[in-house]
Amino acid sequence: MVERRVHLALLYDFYGPLLTDRQRRFIELHYHQDWSLGEIAAAFGISRQAVHDLVRRAVAALEEYEARLGLVRRYRRQREAVDSLARCLDQSQQLLAAWQERGDPEDLRRLRLSLRRGRRLAQRLLREV
Repeated sequence: MVERRVHLALLYDFYGPLLTDRQRRFIELHYHQDWSLGEIAAAFGISRQAVHDLVRRAVAALEEYEARLGLVRRYRRQREAVDSLARCLDQSQQLLAAWQERGDPEDLRRLRLSLRRGRRLAQRLLREV
């Protein structure tokens, strides 16, 4: 449920401007301000079913934009790569400190492997930009 809301928030962030003003307003009220369908219906003087249909069509439109353009999928892949690169750099920093402290060749070998992994992650990110 929470993952679904996060996914819809991302879809809205990327594709919200492509929706009609009314679709955007109802999505914002229902998902961002947590209004019930009945509350939205009462505020706009329409039936709950009409609100439900409009919200459902707006969500379907967001999903369709994502299916065609894939911007959220690309964003998530890039975000994952950036997070992996940050972890790799943290590990490299720790390995460098350990090597400087002890001078152990095994620490140096692991540091080199970590740096190679970081370089591959950075290259992957650059290819996707």
